[in-house]
Amino acid sequence: QFLPATLALYLWYISIPITLAGLPPLT
Repeated sequence: QFLPATLALYLWYISIPITLAGLPPLT
């Protein structure tokens, strides 16, 4: 099925900014 794969990719794409926001600034 195509829907589960799309949903998983969508959640993964959203989790990236959240993970980056959780990291300390490099500057």
